[in-house]
Amino acid sequence: MADRWQIVEAVATAVAAAAAIVTTYWAFTERRSKITARAAQAAAELELKNIQRRAHAPFLKPSSDKFNAIYHNLGGGKLAFVSCGDKSLLCDFRDEVEANDGEEVFFVVENLGASARGISVKLDGKPISLKREADMQNSGGRIYLVYPYEKSKHGLEQIITLSFESETGVQDTHKYITRHGFRILKRIDPPMP
Repeated sequence: MADRWQIVEAVATAVAAAAAIVTTYWAFTERRSKITARAAQAAAELELKNIQRRAHAPFLKPSSDKFNAIYHNLGGGKLAFVSCGDKSLLCDFRDEVEANDGEEVFFVVENLGASARGISVKLDGKPISLKREADMQNSGGRIYLVYPYEKSKHGLEQIITLSFESETGVQDTHKYITRHGFRILKRIDPPMP
């Protein structure tokens, strides 16, 4: 009889151990499933946020327009004629500048996104200009970035930050990557889908 009780005790212990293993496995699987679901939900919420950030925002790209010159508005009614042959003008005809330290680089871009107001632009944290071509008979109203050339930075990656207020009143900052003195501009924040 004592042997039977030992067998019953051993079976009960084995069943309890198996139940504990199954319960632990189920709890682990359930926890992993919840963690995976939370991560998927967080990724979906982030993508929705990025879609909303992109929806009503400017989207700058290097311009593919063909033109002879831009009419750089110097302010106070003064204009400068910058020809496509100018070695400091980045446009469809020139992908890399040839300039001296301190000379202005003109980088013609297009806004493929929404209009915005209160725009400020920085290159590696230093203010630069986003200008619109002077309203002239032959101008196309092109927009362009203006920044000082630094030979020591030629070809180095830099971050352009574009801060603005959308037409819907949302204030945001988008980041682009460029290479100093080159006709390269790619938005990195919010990321492209």
